[in-house]
Amino acid sequence: MRICFSMDPLTIDPRKNGDYITSALHYMIFDGLVRINPGGTFELALAESYEILGCGKTYEFTLRDACWSNGDPILARDFEHSWKKALDPTFPNPFPQLFYFLRNGEKARNGTVPFSEVGVKAIGPKKLKIELENHCPHLFSLLSLCNVFPAPAILENHANWIDPSEIPVSGPFQISSWKKRDEIRLQKNPLYWDEKNVSLNELSISICQNPYTILQRFNMGQIDLISNVYCSLSNEMMMECANQELIQLISLGATVFCSFNNFTFPFNNKNIRKAFSLAIDREELVSSFEIPATRFLPPPFSKEAPQSPVRFDRREARHCLQLGMKELGIFEADSQGSLQKFFDQMTLHFEHTLSRTKVARLLQKQWKECLGIQVQLDPISYQEHTNRFYEGNYSMQIGHWISQYMDPVSILERFKNRTIMKNYSRFEHPEYSEIVDKINATSDPRLRAKFVLEAESLLTEETPLAPLYHYHHVIAARPELKGISHLQNGALRFTSCSSDSMNETIAQCS
Repeated sequence: MRICFSMDPLTIDPRKNGDYITSALHYMIFDGLVRINPGGTFELALAESYEILGCGKTYEFTLRDACWSNGDPILARDFEHSWKKALDPTFPNPFPQLFYFLRNGEKARNGTVPFSEVGVKAIGPKKLKIELENHCPHLFSLLSLCNVFPAPAILENHANWIDPSEIPVSGPFQISSWKKRDEIRLQKNPLYWDEKNVSLNELSISICQNPYTILQRFNMGQIDLISNVYCSLSNEMMMECANQELIQLISLGATVFCSFNNFTFPFNNKNIRKAFSLAIDREELVSSFEIPATRFLPPPFSKEAPQSPVRFDRREARHCLQLGMKELGIFEADSQGSLQKFFDQMTLHFEHTLSRTKVARLLQKQWKECLGIQVQLDPISYQEHTNRFYEGNYSMQIGHWISQYMDPVSILERFKNRTIMKNYSRFEHPEYSEIVDKINATSDPRLRAKFVLEAESLLTEETPLAPLYHYHHVIAARPELKGISHLQNGALRFTSCSSDSMNETIAQCS
């Protein structure tokens, strides 16, 4: 099986993972307590069984007899150590909130309780006890994420570079070689607990940044599967595959947005942020496989009408701009002159790809036409793009998210406080934090839906960022590959399927 990534995965450690190319690799080489199926249901993986105790906030998992790829047994203490390390405030975890389902998980991250009081404990070699902070209706969604898969201890014992082929893994494949910016080769893990259901012996991942080269290699039969998520292919390129009837669409909780740094003048003013969002004609931005954003949350989570929908309104945009300027003390009689002087140096950063460049240029045009603001454009590499988000070193920047699990909390939680690495806008609002706490504290579906709507409405009103459009995961596969299925979080998983042309088992992608 031959697939392609537009860049090298950024880390081997699943706890340090913060992007979807890296996630794709982690789902291939690691496993967790449970795993998600293409239909959205869950099944046990490294766990053989579990019990729910007491009032439903304590789980005891019994691990199956499984091994790391080096032959060492996978034990309950591997989970305990790995999860507590992920909560350590000195550990570079971009998603510590994923572990806040554990009792005292957030408090331990903040340094207010010792790690001995965190709700995960090995109570036997194969017995793992998990105590929840609150009832968690999406617990299995969390446990199926690669970020919470146990990491091998060798990743902490070697501060410097270690050969990836020497790293013990728990998943269906292990790394046989990794040539940076060229190719990753995976081979079947003979010690994988479910090895009998993995018929693919080898997987080749080409690393290629040039989308035209990727598409050419796919058309020449040198790559078996390409994706708009993992290959940075434009929708126009994917449409070429659609015309050949090679396309499959997977619904995702995925959004492209323009993030405003809420700590940077002038976007520390709500009305300035609203002005820029209201000035965006999202219908003009979208192409095939994309949906204009009329909601903060993507379609899988948008079942109720919000109180303040995302919209395009020129008159209201100009009103908010004038109001924001007045609040910032830059309103003058010659408002246009003041405006030009103030905003001339504004810069929009974006990842240097075909699709992002198109969106950036349209935003530049729309803001000029509606607000009279000439925004400068700055195309940058993926790594610089990511660093600017994490460091808060930007004023405006185009970004995207894909919900890690199919629950609105996967998106809403990132805005709970400004210290969360994935809270790119550095937004913080005490009322919003209280609403998110209410969502996490209740297991009543109707009450939970009410709080989700309240949180979304507050975000829409405060506008920490401007949702632009929601999109699908678009995959093109060679026609000889049959029985391909896909997960709702966009991850790839390889089991077995048939190939008409070679009459042999190749792979099932999901």
